[in-house]
Amino acid sequence: MLRELHARAGGAVCVSVTSLDAALLRRLEPGTPPPLRRLETVRRLVEAGIPAGVMAMPLLPGIADEADALAALAAAARACGACFFMAGALRLGPNLAPWFSPFLRSERPDLVPLYRRLYPTGYAPRPYVEQLHATVASLRADFGLPAAPAPLLPAREPAQLALAWESRQPRLPVSGSTYHSGMDRCPVWHEMGVGDAHTMGIRVDHATTLSCRRWVEMARRPPLPPLLAL
Repeated sequence: MLRELHARAGGAVCVSVTSLDAALLRRLEPGTPPPLRRLETVRRLVEAGIPAGVMAMPLLPGIADEADALAALAAAARACGACFFMAGALRLGPNLAPWFSPFLRSERPDLVPLYRRLYPTGYAPRPYVEQLHATVASLRADFGLPAAPAPLLPAREPAQLALAWESRQPRLPVSGSTYHSGMDRCPVWHEMGVGDAHTMGIRVDHATTLSCRRWVEMARRPPLPPLLAL
């Protein structure tokens, strides 16, 4: 399915891997695949011709953002053939804080003051984010890893399907052509009682007729009930 999706519309798969420490991820993300299995998924996707890469998000300050740990993760991404390597800092929003705070107090109580200082509003401070981005950019350069997937273009040119209703529309002369008797009257406008388009100084072609027909259909739709209109 992913191969067909990539062929028709272009696509890429981002696999979340924030650390190579399987024990840490088991406590942090119970029930999720271990990091080596995630990297194996990246390798198999790339071998199947599907662009895939590592998304190291969110990186936890003091837990998964050390330079050595990130270097090992980037090296592993390169080894499995990842097409890109992206990373980002933790955002401790209201939906995450109630779950993450108990984990931090039980697993790393020594880091509680650091997180209180870094996340007064839920967002990491700019200096920390910029330093993290600089570290990751350096690692990408060292291992030859792009920061994002290549432009998502289809592997083959998609075929344009003809609309069935279009073939049933009246075939009017194209704009700029010589009109024959009776062909310069737009059937939709005539139905509306507007009259002869040619006498109004408007050239009528097939596209104009279709646009008018859509406008008429919209105008004739019954009004929505008050509840739905809101």
